Amino acid sequence: MKFGRNDLCRCGSGKKYKKCCLAEKSRHEQTMRAISRVFEAKHPCKLCGSTKPDSMGFVPNNGRYIPYTLCKTCSELPEEERVARVKEALIEDGQLIEAVA
Repeated sequence: MKFGRNDLCRCGSGKKYKKCCLAEKSRHEQTMRAISRVFEAKHPCKLCGSTKPDSMGFVPNNGRYIPYTLCKTCSELPEEERVARVKEALIEDGQLIEAVA
C-alpha cells in the first residue's frame, strides 16, 4: 500500500502527512544540504583557521542551526570551551546574534 501526502500521518497526530511529518522531513533535508555545502566549500576551522576540517557542529540560533567546521586539534578541546569559542567566533563574524539576558 502506498502512503500519500494527503493520507493521515503515521505518527498518530490526526493531521495529514503533508501538514505534519513531511514538514519535519523537509527541515531535515535542508539541514543535510547545509552540511554538504559547508564541507564542499572546504571552510577552514572556525577557531584556528586550519584548512583541514575534520569535524562539524551546529550552533542553535533563533530556531535554526548555524553549521561550522573544526580541525582535529580544535575538535578535541573540552566541550564547554569549544562551544564558547565557536559562539564567540560566530558573533565576531556576524553569523550569530548574541543573546541579551
